[in-house]
Amino acid sequence: MQSNLSMEARTGCIISLKRRSNFLQGLKPQFLCGFRGTAKAVPFQSRVHATIPRTAGVFSGRGRLGSLARCCLSMLAVLAIGIPQFALAQEPCKIDKAERDAAKKAGHARPVESELIFEDQGSFGNYQIFAQGEDSKLFSAGAEYERHSWGCLMKAQVYYVAEFLPFVLLNEPANLNFYGVTRSTAKQLVPGIGITPIGFRMLWRDGRAIQPYLMAKAGFLVFTQKAESPNASYENISLRSEIGVQIRMTRRVDLRLGMGDYHFSNVFVVPSNPGLDVMSYMGGIAFRLKE
Repeated sequence: MQSNLSMEARTGCIISLKRRSNFLQGLKPQFLCGFRGTAKAVPFQSRVHATIPRTAGVFSGRGRLGSLARCCLSMLAVLAIGIPQFALAQEPCKIDKAERDAAKKAGHARPVESELIFEDQGSFGNYQIFAQGEDSKLFSAGAEYERHSWGCLMKAQVYYVAEFLPFVLLNEPANLNFYGVTRSTAKQLVPGIGITPIGFRMLWRDGRAIQPYLMAKAGFLVFTQKAESPNASYENISLRSEIGVQIRMTRRVDLRLGMGDYHFSNVFVVPSNPGLDVMSYMGGIAFRLKE
C-alpha cells in the first residue's frame, strides 16, 4: 500500500485495481476519473493519467464533499452565463412596454400595436384524435383582428385574437349514420359561418424579416344543416391551434403562412357528437394598423 501511495504521489496516477474507501464501491475508473477531474480515460484495469495536479482545499479535496462543491460551482457558472442571455432576449419587449408606460403617464399615450389579417384556411384531410368524423374536409375565409394587449411571455409578444369567418364550407359524406360513420362514397357540401371571440398569438422576433408565431383560438361554427351526422347539431364549438411564420413584405404589410389542427364538435349538447379533426393550412395578408 505504501508503494502504491508513493507511486501516486510521484506520477499523479490512479491505479484502477486499487480500492478507494472514499468512493462508492463498484465504480469503474471512467467514473472515478470524472470525480477526480481528469481529462483522459483508458480501458478498465489500466492507468488513468491525471492532467490536473492535486491541490489542497475544499474544491480539490478527496471524497464526496469536494465533488459536490465542484458540481455546484459548475452549475453556478452555467446559470451566470445563461440568465443574462435570457434577460437580453426579453429586453426589447420590456423596453417597449416601459416606454409606452412612460408616455402614458406623460399624457401622450402611444397607440397599442394591432393588426388586421385577411386569411383563408383549407385542410389536407382529417384524422381521429378528439373526434369521430371521417372522410371530410373543412375550408374557411375571413378576417382576424389582433391587439398587443398581454405584454411578453417566453421572449414573445402576446396578442389578443378575435376572428370572423363569413365563409365556412364543410365537405362531408352525404350518407352518415348516428355515429358519423359513412355509408357511401357520395359527398355533399355544407356551408356555414364562424366566429372566434377569444384567442392568443405569441410572436417572436418582432420587427425582423421572419417572425415565428404560435396561436390558439376558440369559437363557434354554425352550419346550414347538421354536421357529420343527421342526428348531430347545427351549432358546434371550434378549437384551433396553429404554428407558422410571418414574413415582412413592406413596412406595414406581412405575409402569413401556417399550419395546425382545426377541431369542432357539439360537446354532446345532443346524444350524437361525431365532431371533426382536420390538419389545416393557412395563408393570409397582415396589415399593421398601429405600431
